[in-house]
Amino acid sequence: MTKNRIFKSIIATIISIAVFAGSAQMSFATNFKVSFENEVTEITTPFTDMQAKNGVMNIAGKSDAEEIWVALRGPDEEVVVHSVEVNSGRFNEEISLRFGEGTYTVWVSNESRKFDGSIRFRVVNETVEDTRYSTASEYVDSDSEAIIELANEIVTDEMNEMEKLEAIHKWVINNIDYNYEAFTNGDFTMITASQTLENGYGMCREYSFLMAALARAAGLNARVVYGDTRSTDSWESHKHAWNEIMVDGNWVTVDATWNAGYIQNG
Repeated sequence: MTKNRIFKSIIATIISIAVFAGSAQMSFATNFKVSFENEVTEITTPFTDMQAKNGVMNIAGKSDAEEIWVALRGPDEEVVVHSVEVNSGRFNEEISLRFGEGTYTVWVSNESRKFDGSIRFRVVNETVEDTRYSTASEYVDSDSEAIIELANEIVTDEMNEMEKLEAIHKWVINNIDYNYEAFTNGDFTMITASQTLENGYGMCREYSFLMAALARAAGLNARVVYGDTRSTDSWESHKHAWNEIMVDGNWVTVDATWNAGYIQNG
């Protein structure tokens, strides 16, 4: 790679880490009150507080909004947000309780970043297994039909775990282009792995989502990592996203964005 490698085109390409990792930029009501409806939305499933679940929560009901947002806070304060589509005033969605055994607090809102507590309840996950790195999430949608189909094309049962990772990495860096136009326009819209696959391009965050989704669909534990990196000719650090994929019990660091190429002369 040259000094003009892709690094120079990822400055400010991801939004704050807090969007994914916590609630620092979200608004949550603090005083707890159990409620299953407000003026816009009514939850019919679950219908009582502290219902027992086995790894998955089915949330259903009706709403006047076109889309609602469900925020879950896990047993160790993990926070994840899911969008749920409303069709003809109804919704029905399964959401993985990915952080293992314990009590989850659930908020529902028609705004993606503001949860006023008008709908809030708890569920208890009785499944001990922690599946945060193996099951689908909002943007690492490894349960997408297109993602599963491609993963099945890329990997075979005869491959060992490292061979699976290498095959997925090779496909991504050879088939996904860096979205330099979005970078120059300052367009940092959140894009799912399946949409990146359909588009054929993305920035560091999208490369990471797609790598993780394909890896999970292929049976590998995968996580997206956010942090600071710097180029070979500068001490200045910048935000970046990459992956860690588990192979034979060890986390392997993978940066598909940098490995895909570099920007030279624009």
